[in-house]
Amino acid sequence: MKTLQRKFLSGLILSIFFGLSPATLIGVGSMTLFASDEIRQPIVIGWQEFKPYAVLENGVLKGRSAIERHRLMLEADLSYRDVLVPSGRMLQRLKTGKSEIDVWVYTKTAEITAIGIPVEPRVFSVIRLQLFGGGDKSPPRLSEFIGPVLITMKSYKYSGVLAALKQRLPKLILIEAPDIDHGMRLLRMKRAPYLLHYRPPVMEAAARMGWNEVAATDIYSLKTYMFVAKTHPQADALVKRLADASARMLKRRAQIVAVKSGKKMRN
Repeated sequence: MKTLQRKFLSGLILSIFFGLSPATLIGVGSMTLFASDEIRQPIVIGWQEFKPYAVLENGVLKGRSAIERHRLMLEADLSYRDVLVPSGRMLQRLKTGKSEIDVWVYTKTAEITAIGIPVEPRVFSVIRLQLFGGGDKSPPRLSEFIGPVLITMKSYKYSGVLAALKQRLPKLILIEAPDIDHGMRLLRMKRAPYLLHYRPPVMEAAARMGWNEVAATDIYSLKTYMFVAKTHPQADALVKRLADASARMLKRRAQIVAVKSGKKMRN
């Protein structure tokens, strides 16, 4: 019992002392009673704001990547805190070894693998920008899209895709929806033939509406991975901890799919 109390108190002290940061503090993950002594905690996770995958709302990081991060860290029994850092500054600090960031999510490039160890083989998330239309017929590829009207979400730039479209089609009329549910209603009402947005929120909105006749064409698809900084004092141990947790999560998900499909999995 005394051992558990010491672990709990040490975890509490860590959360207090690591609570101050020169970067923007976003939130602190829950500290578990059985936090491991071998890995320095809380794990500092660096983020770039990228709607709808990582969005800062009232000081709290939300979005699909944020949800997945929480599930993984909980499975790995690791406490964490998030910091929001511009991409260029974060990478520069990581290269010089002067960053407080332990973990971050990014696409796999030679530049990134030079400073970070990917938690493989799992893909952390897939960013999919698509053109959506109502009905069975797939929307055109972006190069074949001729307008004249397109539904988008307000304040989204879609990584430069929208700017390129407007340059190619100067008379393009944009209908900016305040949220995805509004945008999907506009699409269903045929206010425009197509909607440009990221796949997860569109499919969730379609499910809420009970609308199954939604077709999509990929604009781009990017795989992202979780990386552990090579400068972390327990980098190898942390990678293994996260990889093992990820493997357990994937196995459970496969078991759920197998049960739903009426199949049995081997242990």
